[in-house]
Amino acid sequence: MKIRFILFLMLFFLGWSSGYANSEKSISKELLSEYKKFSLAECIEKNYEKMGVVFTKLPLKDNTRGFIDLDIGLAFYRNKDNVLALFIENKTGDFYKPRQAYGDLASVNMVIYDCIDF
Repeated sequence: MKIRFILFLMLFFLGWSSGYANSEKSISKELLSEYKKFSLAECIEKNYEKMGVVFTKLPLKDNTRGFIDLDIGLAFYRNKDNVLALFIENKTGDFYKPRQAYGDLASVNMVIYDCIDF
């Protein structure tokens, strides 16, 4: 009887720990997804600012930063000059290269493609 109880406890804890491990994996996948979305938005926003488009001055508010979940670890980005901001700027800051003053839609489109590829 005692052995059955110990076996039951072992199986219970093994089942609980595997459920916990799966939970951790889903949280890390969700967090990675949030980082990817945030990096894409940051890349597009910074490169478009170099083109003269400042999203904060536009009347449209598309809630670009609305997907940032402060509860799962992305709140640190609000600090300026942090590691994530510097990484994104270093890797994507040169995507836009001005070619001509007007009608240069190819370079605008390439920024989006480069940011998505990043």
